[in-house]
Amino acid sequence: MDLTTEVKATFILAQEVLTSDESGVKHLEDAIIDLQSAILKFKDESIFYSARGDCFKTLFDYKSAISCYRTALRFADDDEKRKIRKNLCESLMSLGLLYLKQPNFAEFALGVFNGCLDLNPSLWRVWIYKTVALVNQGSFGEAFQTINRLCLMSYKKLFE
Repeated sequence: MDLTTEVKATFILAQEVLTSDESGVKHLEDAIIDLQSAILKFKDESIFYSARGDCFKTLFDYKSAISCYRTALRFADDDEKRKIRKNLCESLMSLGLLYLKQPNFAEFALGVFNGCLDLNPSLWRVWIYKTVALVNQGSFGEAFQTINRLCLMSYKKLFE
């Protein structure tokens, strides 16, 4: 990756803002704008999409974070993909929980949780949240099957 000094400085600043306990919303918004400029210069570099996703996730803008992480996955090498998938799953789970707390949004939550489980089927918390969404929909049989599947997965792990 051949990065200009300006883009390197932008990326370092964004990382500092993300790791600082005293970072304000304005700094994160500035970092997002700067990272977008870097993306325009280096369209195939996953690191900028991922850092931008981290900024959005910190701002609780899970839809934008999910979009950034999905784009980052397209350009990432195998080493980067694991971390990006983890961040993507965390954002999907958070968005699903927001939907789950809203009346009549169980169907949306269910779709988000299924997307998360497609990326990582071993996340037991997401199976629980999916079950709650199914119960909220009145799909008790499917909720029971989901819990059974989770129990079987846990049982198999005991004997591996």
